Amino acid sequence: MARGTPIHKLRARDVMTEDVVSVDSGMAAREAALHLKRNKITGGPVIDAEMNVVGVISMSDLLFPSTSEGGPKRSDSRFLTSSNRQLLAEAEKNGHLDALEGLTVADLMTKDLISVTSNTPIYRVAESMLTWRVHRVVIIDNRRLAGIVSVTDLLRALSQCDPLGSL
Repeated sequence: MARGTPIHKLRARDVMTEDVVSVDSGMAAREAALHLKRNKITGGPVIDAEMNVVGVISMSDLLFPSTSEGGPKRSDSRFLTSSNRQLLAEAEKNGHLDALEGLTVADLMTKDLISVTSNTPIYRVAESMLTWRVHRVVIIDNRRLAGIVSVTDLLRALSQCDPLGSL
């Protein structure tokens, strides 16, 4: 994206991360948490054996798994005040990742995928994030993963664009 681009001209393709770190749906949940930590990200798209995007997994899905049997809620207040890396380190140290034993990414991922195309205006991407209360939107072109837009990507673009431009 060129610095000073008018905000109304920006599309998802202008701000998305193309080199996406994905997670395999069959991966063990514990390994997925460590995979996200190693890549210094808080979540990403989940792909199946045919490379189709089948969901999204986040560190909060892994650290605070919700179950239909009334398990812990993901809205744990510690999540709001600590970084995911600190929480993961604490969970590892205290053996709390043992609760993920036997679970796969497919068991914990969010299956209702929020996605747009690379041609979607970024205000629509932001609107989707707000409406669905998500921190990332998957970019799908021609039924294939093209990228991902995170809140950080949107903030970076906003800081570099011309907010008024020539409307």
